[in-house]
Amino acid sequence: MSLRFEYTFDKETNDLLAIDASLTDAQGKSVCGFRDSYAYNVEVYDPAAEGEPFAEYKTAAASPELSRTISVTFAPDTDNERTIVCDLPKAAWFYIFSDGQYVDDLYTDRACTQLFTESDGTSDLELYVK
Repeated sequence: MSLRFEYTFDKETNDLLAIDASLTDAQGKSVCGFRDSYAYNVEVYDPAAEGEPFAEYKTAAASPELSRTISVTFAPDTDNERTIVCDLPKAAWFYIFSDGQYVDDLYTDRACTQLFTESDGTSDLELYVK
């Protein structure tokens, strides 16, 4: 396979505007590897600003009765063990990623033998990832 990068620059400023990467197999079939675009001198986005879609997270963090705590321990009982703790609004969906990959198997015990199956959406959770 060959990897091709295509860069798009602004003619006047020479600012990088986009990068497209594609893979081409021996038969000439191309697949998009990734596409990214860039913007300059834009207003900083504040997700907690009034009326913004994530304002409920700021409110929940300030009001324990509106939030729940999700604790996730990666590689428990190993030299690589690390834990993250997040306060989320009750009933908020969450996904766990490790090294850029979605984690399918979450566990409710440190030994990682009891699979996590569901949440009531309001209780605190302590989860583990092998």
